[in-house]
Amino acid sequence: MVRTSSGSKRIPQEEKYLFQTHSDDGGKTWSEVSKTEMWGYPPHLLLLSSGDVLCSYGYRRVPYGVRACLSRDGCATWEIADEIVLRDDGLTTDGTVAGKGTPADLGYPRTVELSDGSLFTVYYMTLGDSVTHVAATRWALDQA
Repeated sequence: MVRTSSGSKRIPQEEKYLFQTHSDDGGKTWSEVSKTEMWGYPPHLLLLSSGDVLCSYGYRRVPYGVRACLSRDGCATWEIADEIVLRDDGLTTDGTVAGKGTPADLGYPRTVELSDGSLFTVYYMTLGDSVTHVAATRWALDQA
C-alpha cells in the first residue's frame, strides 16, 4: 500500500485484482509485488489448521457478494477455478440491491475457523431496506 502526497489516487474498478508479496526473512525485505487472479477487496487471510491459507474478500461487481479462495501451497498459487461464493445476492442485474433502487454496499469479510473445523465469515451488507447489517455465513470447505 502506498499513500500519495494528495491521498487522491484511486484504483479503477477493473483493476481491483488482489496483489501479493512475500518475505523470506521475517519481514526485513519483500519480494516484488505480483498480481493474483482473485478480483475483489479488501482481503482477509487465514492460516487454517490444515496448513492451507484461505483468502476471503468482498466481490463488488455483479453479482455483488462475498467470495473466498484457497491456497494449498503457502500462497504460491490460488485455486481460482474453485473460487467459493459465500454470497452473491448483494446486487441484482439491474444494479440495485434486491431490485429496490438502493446502491449496493458490502464487504470487509473476516473468517475464523471454529473448533469443529467449520468456517465462520462475518461481513457487512446493506440490503434493499437501506439499512447496513452485520451478516455472517457458517460454512465448510467440503461443502463449498
